[in-house]
Amino acid sequence: MQDREQPTRHRFTHWVVGVSMAALALSACAGTPEETASRAESVTIESVEGSELARLTLTDQAAERLDIQTAPVDEAMVAATATGEGAL
Repeated sequence: MQDREQPTRHRFTHWVVGVSMAALALSACAGTPEETASRAESVTIESVEGSELARLTLTDQAAERLDIQTAPVDEAMVAATATGEGAL
């Protein structure tokens, strides 16, 4: 049987990247072209070598505007769970 436990940190990283990208995309939907151009300068996007992920670096003003907050991350192994019908 395949070991289906995965570190929580791996899933959290994907979640943070997804939420960050969605927040940046939505923030560009409003405002004048001048405001949008200034917002584009508020983020630096870098490829993460050996991964499909991207690293987003926000200016302090952009993080404040988007109300980005950080919290300590703990790495832990969790058991796989299934919802709905079927066998695991």
